[in-house]
Amino acid sequence: MKLIDVFESDYGQIIILPMDATLRVFLEEKPSTGYRWQVEGRSNCLKMVSHEFLAKSDPAIGAGGTAVFYFKPVKPGYCSLSLKLWRSWEGDKSIIKQFQIAVSVISG
Repeated sequence: MKLIDVFESDYGQIIILPMDATLRVFLEEKPSTGYRWQVEGRSNCLKMVSHEFLAKSDPAIGAGGTAVFYFKPVKPGYCSLSLKLWRSWEGDKSIIKQFQIAVSVISG
């Protein structure tokens, strides 16, 4: 499986994603605060296939980690991917950070 890794520092970039690859997005998260990353809207060329949280090796209570999202291309084309860091129960007014990239899905 071919992985294309994207990090917070890639905000605003255009990512080239072959149809046979998986896009893996790494975003820092501290769930103990209630703020979690969530995909915003729908993409016409990507489908989220899984999500996981990787805790830091620091055993301290409330230590953060990394949210990792996996996306597979659905069809060739150009789309955007947006995520927001928020407390879902408080609604959009709680958004404290956003992440967005453009994705160009190419065949082969």
